[in-house]
Formats: sequence, C-alpha cells, structure tokens
Amino acid sequence: MKISLIPGLFHTVSLFLAGCTYTAVHYDEDQLRLGMVEFYRSQIMDNLIRASNGLPFVHVDLGNLQAAVQNKLAASVGVGQTLNNTATKQTTVGGTLARGAVGVVTTATQMAMRPFTASLNPERDNNITITENPTFGDTADVYQTYAQFLNMTEPGGPLSLRKYPWGYINVCRQFKSIQSRDLGNPPKPGEYVEGTLTKWENRYYFIPIEYKQAYFDLCFFLMARPLVQTTPASQQKAILKQLQDNGSKIQQIQSQTLFNQ
Repeated sequence: MKISLIPGLFHTVSLFLAGCTYTAVHYDEDQLRLGMVEFYRSQIMDNLIRASNGLPFVHVDLGNLQAAVQNKLAASVGVGQTLNNTATKQTTVGGTLARGAVGVVTTATQMAMRPFTASLNPERDNNITITENPTFGDTADVYQTYAQFLNMTEPGGPLSLRKYPWGYINVCRQFKSIQSRDLGNPPKPGEYVEGTLTKWENRYYFIPIEYKQAYFDLCFFLMARPLVQTTPASQQKAILKQLQDNGSKIQQIQSQTLFNQ
C-alpha cells in the first residue's frame, strides 16, 4: 500500500512544479520588460552624452526577446523487508517444571521491518534570449530625433522638438536640453527629469526639468518610429533605384516577348 503513494506524490509534485514554472516564466518576463526599459533609458542618456561631447554613438534596437523555464523532476523509490526471529527459553530450578516452581522465562517476539525510502530531485533551468540590432543606413530615422532634441534652444510643449533642424548637430555650442555639472556639485532632485541623472567620467549629466516634455517626446519617437524624413540626396537615390528596377523588368518582358515569337 505504501508503494502506491508514489504515483500520487509524483503527480502532486509535478503539479506543484508546473505552477512554479508558470510563476517563474511570468517573473522572468516581467523582469525582462523592466530590464528592457532600463536598457533603453541608459542607452538614450549615453548617446546624448556622447553626442554632446562630440563623440560617435550608435542606437541599438532589441528584438526577439524570449524567456523560457524548463523543469526536470527525477524520482527514486526503495522498498525492502528485514525479519528478526527469536525463540522462547524457560529455565527451572532443579530441572523440574511444576506449579509454583521457581523459574526464569525469556521470550522474544518476532519482528518484521519494512523500510521505505523515496527521493525527488527537481531541477530548473532559466533561459533568456535577447537579440540586439544596431541601427544604420538611410532609414535610421532615430538619429534625426536625437539631433532635433540636442538642437533645442528652449523648452516647449508637445512635439516642440520637431521644429528644430535634424540634419546636423553643432557640438561646439553650449547645449540647453542636456547639461552637466562637476561631481562636487550634483543637481538637486526636482532640477532634473527623474531617471536621467547619469555619472559619466568626471561629471554628472542630466536633462533639465524644463525639458521633461521634450525628453518624453524623444523617447516616444525612438520607440514609435514615425515616418522617416528623407534628404533630397536619399530621395534621388531611391528614385534612381526604382527606375533601374523598372528598366530591368521592362527588359525581361521584351526578352520574353521576342522568345515567344
């Protein structure tokens, strides 16, 4: 009867681990989402700091984020039986067994032990997959948004950064949308946008609180990716490529027509 408890115990533990798997996956996905937010926050500030110092920077997109948890359960059972048999011994005085005789009786009962052992060895593997894709080329509209934010000369309302130029960044001027201070004179809470205070080399960098709306627009446009603004050169390049593709298709049609004739 004791052996029959194992399937039920194993099933119970399996259900418990299944519940733990769901909880673990949910926890991993939640942490993954928070980690992704922190990744972009840190990247945006680092790129703004590097650009304001006249250094190259690159924007990296995250893709193919996946959290997986695998549970393993190994069980072992041991059963057996050990018998201890003893005899009864009676000793009398004078060698005669009679009523009222003085004697010593030694009795040992028969004992049977059935040891039962069981062990469960659960294991869990957490796997998180993240793919990083650097953004390059004519379609990398993210850099236009960086440029517009850095070229701002005064704070404004929603979408105010869109009125500033995006084709260049003048790194020789004093920036208004991002500022820095010595380590001995950090800004006080309320003077900067929460989450932007960053220590970089020997200075503190931050987004002034007056540019909170512009900073939010910057983050929003980097995530939403609105329509790309193209330069005349890139437009001409795109048109030329389209004409070449159309010419190739026309030649293929003409060749097929001559072949059919």
